[in-house]
Amino acid sequence: MKGFCFTREFPRKLLKKHDFGDARVIRISNVWADSSIRPNDLGKINLLSEEFLSGQRSVIFINSLESLITTNGFFGVIKMLSILRDATASHGSVLITSVNRKVITEGEARLLIREVDRIII
Repeated sequence: MKGFCFTREFPRKLLKKHDFGDARVIRISNVWADSSIRPNDLGKINLLSEEFLSGQRSVIFINSLESLITTNGFFGVIKMLSILRDATASHGSVLITSVNRKVITEGEARLLIREVDRIII
């Protein structure tokens, strides 16, 4: 399976800490760089993910989901995850995310669990 990761961490730092193989890593940042995307551009996250999914089974990993929630609000992020869940399911792929449990309510945690294949809290 191929992998695609969206993260707040610097890609080089993340790849040194974890073995992501040849996964594509995009940094979520308000500072533009070649491998970055702004946290308020949820549509672009969906578009890039859907383009990546075409062809073979894949894993999409959104690290530090709380940064997207802070910028876009919880329900904006849930809508994005719902679209991604449908896209990953239709390609036989997997959607994983991580979130800091301290920034979401119990009800929000339950909604997140329903929208992704695996959540790391």
